[in-house]
Amino acid sequence: MKNNLIIVNHIGTSVVDTVKHELMVLVDDIKKSRSESEVVLAFSSDRARRKVGTKGIEVMSMQKALEWGIESGFRQITIMPLHVVGGLDYRNLSAVVETLNHNIDLKEPLLSSEESIIQVAKAIKQTLSPKDLEKTILLIGHGTEDKTNYLYTRLEVQLIKEGLRARVRTLTTDFDQLVEAVDGQSVVLYSLFTVSGYHVKKDVYDSDDSILKRLSNLGYDVTGYNQGLLAFDVIREIYLEKLR
Repeated sequence: MKNNLIIVNHIGTSVVDTVKHELMVLVDDIKKSRSESEVVLAFSSDRARRKVGTKGIEVMSMQKALEWGIESGFRQITIMPLHVVGGLDYRNLSAVVETLNHNIDLKEPLLSSEESIIQVAKAIKQTLSPKDLEKTILLIGHGTEDKTNYLYTRLEVQLIKEGLRARVRTLTTDFDQLVEAVDGQSVVLYSLFTVSGYHVKKDVYDSDDSILKRLSNLGYDVTGYNQGLLAFDVIREIYLEKLR
């Protein structure tokens, strides 16, 4: 039996393709790089877990994954959270970990320090095509009422230092303010969600009321990266580095 357990924690998504082609790709990458460890995916949301379960995909709850890890005798349990910033869900997870009498290492969210912000900004720049580097890059995150929301602003500052015409906003930003952030007529819409779940598909790209559609209706030339951050090798590599 392996001594170490790595739990890849996502709040949850009901989009099957996202589980298969984004979340499980990261899980498989971790399995390859940490062959001495058992690796599982766990959702915080029971609702999302039940939905994908009806479509043949079994995902543990976070509580079940922790209980199983402790009961199975893993000496070390590492939790890799897929939060972009540390909001309420991350704080709740941290509180649960503190109650457990076990050797558990809870890693930091993607944006958690100045070093991580620089690393993510450089990675995002690498994912952009040369023609997009000349356009306004409008990056959309989920947003949080937590104090960590300022990290989105810090990321914008760093992206500008990298030479990008970048604007970082969230789903909580008024649409008029999104429009004001656009410099020029050509806009690249970029998701700051780890995976392309419900919010990315409905709120950012695909629906008639999406940000992409509304900007297009105003006459902007909008293109987009309709995928989550985990679709990019350079972003997944950041998560792998956290485990080394």
